Amino acid sequence: MWEAHQIAVGARRDTLTMHLSEGSVFSSPLQILDDAVSASPNARQIATEEVAVAPLDELMPDIDARTAIKVDVQGFERDVLAGAQHAIAHARIVELELSPRPVYDGQMLMMEALERMESAG
Repeated sequence: MWEAHQIAVGARRDTLTMHLSEGSVFSSPLQILDDAVSASPNARQIATEEVAVAPLDELMPDIDARTAIKVDVQGFERDVLAGAQHAIAHARIVELELSPRPVYDGQMLMMEALERMESAG
């Protein structure tokens, strides 16, 4: 079963500024780095939007071993994982889309995410 919510997932209830890029796949709460824009001109920021944020553990408190989670959040993994400790511990599958090199300012890179997932079990 799929559910859609018009809300960002993060560490806690809050609001954030979403940086919208010409190519929507690059939109992120984090600022895109100049090197990424040089490599992919459609990564250029064209607008911002304020959005509500809530932790995954609050949005989906009943996650169990039948649940698969995919995290594809353009560098915002650190915040998403911080608000998903119960979800990570109880889901059958957690899939993360990660980058080995920085694309966004302050993003969690692949090795840090793997270490965090390992320590979460």
